[in-house]
Amino acid sequence: MTATTDNFYGGGCLYTTPPTPSPTAHPAFTQTQLNGLILSCESSSYFNYAVKESASCAGVSKVISTITSIYTAYTASVASAQSAAEASASASRASAAVAASSTIPALTPLESCHTQYKAVLDSFDIYGFAWDEGKLDAGGGYLDGNGLLTQLRGCSAITKWKFQNLTVSDTQPYEWHASGQSTIWQKNCIEHAMLSAGAPSDSCSGSG
Repeated sequence: MTATTDNFYGGGCLYTTPPTPSPTAHPAFTQTQLNGLILSCESSSYFNYAVKESASCAGVSKVISTITSIYTAYTASVASAQSAAEASASASRASAAVAASSTIPALTPLESCHTQYKAVLDSFDIYGFAWDEGKLDAGGGYLDGNGLLTQLRGCSAITKWKFQNLTVSDTQPYEWHASGQSTIWQKNCIEHAMLSAGAPSDSCSGSG
């Protein structure tokens, strides 16, 4: 090649006349365009300008994807994987909770009852732990004994009624204490009332 001050610049070399492009056929390839389309080209040609090659689609080409669709598919895949991981972790926590709850021993209900008659009245003292709350508190609030009072009123009028929550300890196993007065000779009825209110048995000591 011959260099002059006003000759053609051809990719780093100076030519007196422009070179003739030399197309070379190559196998099929894919090409990403600036508009985000990804083309599948049936074949390609490289025009060799001695020191620089440039590729272009040749033959039949078609759009096989886009940058946007690839990004959308990727983010959806990541979100799906995260959702599956969270669901698996949640299932594991639930399974662990069920396993833990199944190892907690069931509470054993307790009761203690004593009646005593004096003149024309019976007095009673009832202690309880882990009774059926649906029966013990029927029609009332948590551990207020309303269900027990309702059953006792089926025996006679109840006066001086008290229901006190207690603190369970190593020396005191009961969580509440109920007391009051009824008419005389109501011991058997009080026992049945206790059973109807969720007590594990229907036994009272004392007279009445």
